[in-house]
Parts: sequence; structure tokens; C-alpha cells
Amino acid sequence: MTAGDDARARDDDTGSAAPRADAPRGDGLASSGDAAAPRRSRRRGRLAFAAVTLVAVGLAAWGSWRSRVVMPGVSHEGPRPAPTVEEISLAERLERDVRALAEGVGPRHLGDFPRLAQAAEWLVGRLEEQGREPHRELFAWEGERPENVWVERRGTTRPAEVVVIGAHYDTVEYSAGANDDASGCAALLALAETFREEDTARTLRFVWFVNREPPYYKTDGMGSLVHARGCVERGEDVVAMLSLDCLGYWSDAPDSQHLPDIIAPLYPDTGDFLAVAGDLSSGDLVREVVASLRETAVVPVEGGSGPGMLPGVGWSDHWAFWECGFPAVVVSDTGLYRDPQYHRWGDRAGRLDYDAMARVVAALEETVRALADG
Repeated sequence: MTAGDDARARDDDTGSAAPRADAPRGDGLASSGDAAAPRRSRRRGRLAFAAVTLVAVGLAAWGSWRSRVVMPGVSHEGPRPAPTVEEISLAERLERDVRALAEGVGPRHLGDFPRLAQAAEWLVGRLEEQGREPHRELFAWEGERPENVWVERRGTTRPAEVVVIGAHYDTVEYSAGANDDASGCAALLALAETFREEDTARTLRFVWFVNREPPYYKTDGMGSLVHARGCVERGEDVVAMLSLDCLGYWSDAPDSQHLPDIIAPLYPDTGDFLAVAGDLSSGDLVREVVASLRETAVVPVEGGSGPGMLPGVGWSDHWAFWECGFPAVVVSDTGLYRDPQYHRWGDRAGRLDYDAMARVVAALEETVRALADG
């Protein structure tokens, strides 16, 4: 026996002979290289799944973002056509009502309650002139009895469904509030007159809110929050709410629009458009209102929905209806982001564009009609 034979015999006795290099792997045992292969395959699978997931999430986010800022319909471009006789008459009425509040009453807020009450009385009188019987929603706040004023026409086939159109008649303490918000109040009066005797499927309600401005905004003393909570208590189904807040300041000068940096690239930098905005839960209503306005408006109309925390998105009475679970949007010239006299003493009646306001109200008539007929 050679030395090699002796070694092989010893290996056979101990059962520890090393397998030949060309021998098949026994008992399912694998080398370290073979064990790494399945791990690499699994890792590649996980990476591929993650990549596909990221792409899917990205596409969904892009689609969601696009639906929030890319609105249906085609916005008006170019100069406004010459006004009709009806639009000229409407512009005159709008100016008359704006001046009655901004000049006849002036600053109107809870700190000067007699003027605030005077504004409410004036609204009641204007509605009575239309043949309406206004409701007065009084509530106690800071030792006074401020009030919302509202009228409605009950729906014919779906009266339990309510469409609310609103504007606020109070101001900050140092402003006459021609644009903010006598303009919205005047537009609301014109709409209320249009629908005074018109039947609609849904109940149509027009509300002039008190205490929209600071320090009452987002407090229990905010008139629109009082009204929205009343809707909940009465079991009303508010299917849509539009807040008309600042409609009268327009400019065709370049760089006259100054939206927050986060959204400014998405919109024009010229302040000649009407804006419609809402939170994410009101996105469908934003799109519906923009689509309707674009069908008839001879002014540009832009819109978007986003988180309510974004600056400006919730800065009006529609916020109160979000708080109560109702879809709501603001319709506006963007106020602070365009008007250099926003919340200032210079917010006077003589600087507003009543022709543009008349075009907006004419388009809103069709939008409100569409909402009220569902």
C-alpha cells in the first residue's frame, strides 16, 4: 500500500474523506457562492418591486396634483367684449350697492356695533325691496347681538339639498371695505334678485355673514360658523357652498398678481382673472364651479384645490362649512394677493372695476343655476 493508499484508507475509516472536485454536491449542501445567488435574486426582486411602487405612487401623485390645478374647460383669453345693455345696468346696480355699504356705512365691525347694525338693517331693507322676507340669525357675542341675514327659495323636487351662496358684510376696523367685502355683498344681492321667483330643484339660500374678519375669524363668534353649525343641527344637507369674497379689484398690468411662491408658477402673474379655491375634500366642487364659469365667463377663470393649511385657501367663510363637513369654495379676485389696499383705509368704492364684476355676476348666475338644479 502506498502512502496515498494509506491516507485514503484512513479517510474511509473516519468517514471524513473530502469529496472530489468533480463529485456532485450531496445532501443539498451548497457552497457560499451558491447560497448568495438566491439572496441576490431576492434583493433584485425587492428593488424592482420598490421601483415599480415608486413609479406607481409618483404617477398617482402626479395625477392627483394635476387634477387639483389643471381645471376643466377653456378660460377666456383676450379683451372683454363690449358689455350688453343688461351688463351695463348690472354694473350700475353693483356700484350703487358697494357705495351704500362702503361710503354710506363705512367701517362696520363689532367694535363699532351701531355701524355694524346699520349695515345689517340696510341689507334687510334691500332684500325687502326685492319682495323678500329675510331671516335674521342673531347670536350673542362680546356683549352684543350680531346677526347673519339670509333669504332662501325652497327647492321643488329636492328641497332637503341646500346650495348656500354667501358673502360677509363686516370689515376690519380701519377699512371701508369696498372690495372686502361690499363687492361680494353687492354681487350676492344681484344673485338673490335674479333667483327671487325662479324655481330650482334644490333649495337655494343666500347668506350675508357677520364677523368674518379678525379677531373673529375661526372663533365661535364667526357668523358663518354659527350658520354652518345651525345647518348641522337642523339636519340640512348642504351640497355646495360658495363664498363670494373680494370680486372688484382687477388689473391688466404685468406682475400685478402675487400668489404665494409655492403656487405662483402655476398661475398667471397678471391680476385679471377670477379664482376659485377649496380644500382637498372640496376638489370636485372646485372643478365643477370652474368648468361652469368657463362656459360663460368673458373674464379668465382659474382654480385649484389643496390642503386647507396652504396660505389663502381657507381665508373666507367657506372655511366654516369645511369645519362642519360640507363642500365649499371661495370665489375671489384673490384679495391680499392682488389688491394693494386690502385691509387698508384705501379700500374705497371708486377704485373697483364694476364692469368686471358685472361679467362675474352674469357667469355666476349660470353656475348657481346649474348647482341648484343638480
